[in-house]
Amino acid sequence: MQSNQRNRLRLYLEQELVSLNGSARICRFPLVCPDENELASRVAEENLSNALYSRLCRRMEEFRKAMRRLDDNDYGVCVACGEAIDLLRLLAMPTVTLCILCQEDSEGGVLRVEGV
Repeated sequence: MQSNQRNRLRLYLEQELVSLNGSARICRFPLVCPDENELASRVAEENLSNALYSRLCRRMEEFRKAMRRLDDNDYGVCVACGEAIDLLRLLAMPTVTLCILCQEDSEGGVLRVEGV
């Protein structure tokens, strides 16, 4: 991977992490209310809020790990086979750690190659 490509990816990772970090807040709903139906709605909203917050935290950690891989010069290298991950794949999914072939293998899928 060329230096300008690494810099572009680093900038994107940093911007995305800042954006995610700005969204990282958990909403708390008061769970005291006179109506059982309203309480059920608030509990459901709280559960959804907690699930979204957990997902956001996992996504932020994926971006932090990608930044560390960039710093360690391991970014863009498949953790399964050691081959370079295609740049277009990294641009589409900057936190990916597997090349497309290893991803297919990990999902149990069969990669179809024309002419084979």
